[in-house]
Amino acid sequence: MRITSLGLVLFLSFSASAQTPLRKAPLPRFTEVAKQVGLNVSHISSLEKRYIVESMSGGAGLIDCDNDGNLDIITVNGSTIDRFRNGGDPMITLYHQDTGFKFRDITQTAGLVRKGWGMGVAVADYDNDGLPDIYVTGYGGNALYRNLGNCKFQDVTDKAGVAAGGFSTGAAWADYDRDGFVDLFVSRYVHVDMNKLPTFGSDEKNCRFKGILVQCGP
Repeated sequence: MRITSLGLVLFLSFSASAQTPLRKAPLPRFTEVAKQVGLNVSHISSLEKRYIVESMSGGAGLIDCDNDGNLDIITVNGSTIDRFRNGGDPMITLYHQDTGFKFRDITQTAGLVRKGWGMGVAVADYDNDGLPDIYVTGYGGNALYRNLGNCKFQDVTDKAGVAAGGFSTGAAWADYDRDGFVDLFVSRYVHVDMNKLPTFGSDEKNCRFKGILVQCGP
């Protein structure tokens, strides 16, 4: 009986609520302020988009690299076929948030100088020292930067054994075995051999779809 009474009360309550018109919340409005605050991102990529690898990249992440309470911004940079064959481009740019909601490019002084073809970024304190570290994915190889403090980083990719390779795209940190240390998951895309690319515009099957010229796949 108590359950029935409670159910009736809840039913009447929900019925009354359903008849009350909902107040419409105002829609959020956004204003472009990137250049105004110093985020002068110039992403490198191919205009032609001839190959599938040229249509990927452009990740971003947030990090408080010096634990000052203000979020800093990481943008991931791409490359082109020709530029990658000649060493690639800086994989990421780090913008430090200064006072007054202004950002400053500190990539070089931070030691984030590895070049390649960036795809994505994941931030975590992998060594439990209280400082957030940076993992960058990319075509041809990834990078792990250990935070030394005050937004200074050390490239520990090879030492940590996380260079990987191939066409890495996304990454995520998680303590999957609950041992107190975060583990790293890296996702990959398709196989692309930069030294054996098909001729764009040719009749090769991976450059056409149902007879229509498309971006060359793997």
